[in-house]
Amino acid sequence: MFVDGEFLAFPKALQGAGPLAFTADHRNLIVGGLENGPEGRPARTYYLNGTRVAQFSSQAVSSFGTTMGQPQPWEMQPDGSVLFIGAEPTGLFGGQMKRITVSPDSGTSVATWIADAQAAQKKAVEDAAAAAAKAKADKDAAAAAKAKEREEAIAAKEKARQEALDARKKALEERAAAREKARAEAEAARAAKKKQPQ
Repeated sequence: MFVDGEFLAFPKALQGAGPLAFTADHRNLIVGGLENGPEGRPARTYYLNGTRVAQFSSQAVSSFGTTMGQPQPWEMQPDGSVLFIGAEPTGLFGGQMKRITVSPDSGTSVATWIADAQAAQKKAVEDAAAAAAKAKADKDAAAAAKAKEREEAIAAKEKARQEALDARKKALEERAAAREKARAEAEAARAAKKKQPQ
């Protein structure tokens, strides 16, 4: 629905939603429809400026207005309040009959309903964008962590390979040194033996 050129979305859970009437000062709008009650059954539900104010069994009194001569179960009062009547939304056919009087808050109106709806929509868009940005940041962080882990694994493997090469080189050098020492000692022994008198 559009009010003064501004889009006004009805509550999403309200089925068959429709405007019923403005209050006498044209500031407040009553909307009615069916919504699941506390026991999960469809209940006749009323909203005033986007806020749920009354909920009754849909079995006991089913009319929203004066269709085909049926009495409407709500009525504007001279003081600006709205009187709703219906059975409690309990059991198969409703509970006790109740009268609920709702006085519109002076600080709320259709205009505040529209503003609140627009703010909620803006916040939903911002929250979705923030969630998408966070998801992207988390994905990037996970990719960076995985890349770092891969780099560390490669570095560790290279380090282990280099250490193995160094150890092998050292072992070869020590073996060559040991052979050279043994050869030098053998030559020294032979030279000493030749110097001995015959």
